[in-house]
Amino acid sequence: MREVDEACQKRGVDGARWFIPGSRWFAAFRNLNFRLMPYLPWRRLIEEMPLKVGNKVELRDYAGPSRQPAVRRW
Repeated sequence: MREVDEACQKRGVDGARWFIPGSRWFAAFRNLNFRLMPYLPWRRLIEEMPLKVGNKVELRDYAGPSRQPAVRRW
């Protein structure tokens, strides 16, 4: 799970730079990018960015308890 945490934290820092711009120029670029999003060739890259974190990590397959009804049926 450590890899998941590190990847999510890195993605969070990168996302913070995008949503909290450091300059007026970058704020204008970001706003223009949002307005033109449906027409941009790299929109798929931006849409798939959060999926990279989720797909990067392989989780173990835990064996769950056997399923038993909560209430007996007569």
